[in-house]
Amino acid sequence: MAEKAEKTDIRRTRMGLVLLMVSLLISPLWLWISFIPTLALLVATCGTFQVIRGRGAFGESHANYLVISVGVYLIGFIISLALAAWLPSRLFSIATTPIGGWCGSPGGQECGPNPLYFSEAYDLFFAGVLIAGALTDAAIVLLTFAIQNRLGRLLLLLGYALSMLSSGIGYLLASPFASNGASSSFTAQLSVALSSLFTFQLLVELDFVAAVITSTAYYMLRARIGNMVPG
Repeated sequence: MAEKAEKTDIRRTRMGLVLLMVSLLISPLWLWISFIPTLALLVATCGTFQVIRGRGAFGESHANYLVISVGVYLIGFIISLALAAWLPSRLFSIATTPIGGWCGSPGGQECGPNPLYFSEAYDLFFAGVLIAGALTDAAIVLLTFAIQNRLGRLLLLLGYALSMLSSGIGYLLASPFASNGASSSFTAQLSVALSSLFTFQLLVELDFVAAVITSTAYYMLRARIGNMVPG
């Protein structure tokens, strides 16, 4: 009975790893296909669920890492939801708040929103997206970290580092607060320098490389635990 349960857990984990690999590899296609993020999220959720269901075959350490991974992911997901709710509300608030003075009075300032506030709002939004992405990527690393061999862990960390590099550069390119010089002069100069070296398509390609590296770690793990299937 125990042997049958172990076999079932291993097969569930292997199936989960396949789904996670698919999710990772299709994610960079969001630049060309709009529904890809939703599809990738659904596939990744199914894969994670399968890995969690198969945790019994790999000991307490793996189970603990799974709990941490899910917790980190949920924090990132909550931050994403909060950002999605906060940005429209903040933009509406800015748009309906005059710069100052009395509207229509001879000596009053012209009514209207302060453009700098829009830049600040988007800057905070992109910074929040960067943090949420870092947490989500960390959850991907932690999901199988306990059962990876040394090479697999190295690949996971390398994939994470490349993903964070891409996200950081993307933040500097996308953030209006950085690119319009409203932030520190160093940040503004760095943003201008990066914009001449990188395009968003190149960043997507960098994301794809990170996804391939992480998927390779998952593939190696799937092959290795396949040899553990009894009988």
